[in-house]
Amino acid sequence: MLRQADASRADLSGADVSFALLGKVRLALANLARADMTGTKIEQAVLGEATLREAKLAGASLRESDLLGADLSGADLTNADFSGTRLMNANMTAAVTAGTRFSGALMPDNTVRP
Repeated sequence: MLRQADASRADLSGADVSFALLGKVRLALANLARADMTGTKIEQAVLGEATLREAKLAGASLRESDLLGADLSGADLTNADFSGTRLMNANMTAAVTAGTRFSGALMPDNTVRP
């Protein structure tokens, strides 16, 4: 388990961090493009303006995290939990969101999901 670590601007592109426990980590501006984050718990984290293009986040939990301006284009978010997450100005173009939970999330268009 990694808690409250600061990995801002880290290059983790293509990394396998599947099923990791990453509570309250700071990954602002980090490059996580094509990273495998399947089943990862990364709750209450800061991922503002992070690159998560084509990342695998299936079954991951990003509850109450900050993804302001993050790039999630083409990411697999199948069955992920984004409840209470801030996604304002995030790019979710072509992201797979089947079964994804967005309850209480602040969406890219600045609307709040019920």
